[in-house]
Amino acid sequence: MQVKKDQIALVITELNMPRMNGLQLIGQMAKLSLLQTTPAILVTSRSKDESFSKAYKLGAHAVISKPYDFSKLFGEVARAIGQSETVGNPSKS
Repeated sequence: MQVKKDQIALVITELNMPRMNGLQLIGQMAKLSLLQTTPAILVTSRSKDESFSKAYKLGAHAVISKPYDFSKLFGEVARAIGQSETVGNPSKS
């Protein structure tokens, strides 16, 4: 998993992907404790359904439905990156 090898500030993943879907990716990140330092945002074309609650239970920072408002996406990205910087750096809390 590339997220484990590199220092990545944020992961934005689509729910529907080949081989590993977005929920599986977030689940793997959670198992490896990567969500503590690398927040994940799930993007989906579905309206609110069980995948939203599952993503949050796994530790996703946010779930955004498509088509999405770019200002909402950018706001979530800014919050997620700000959050990850404080989680990994106690001097910023």
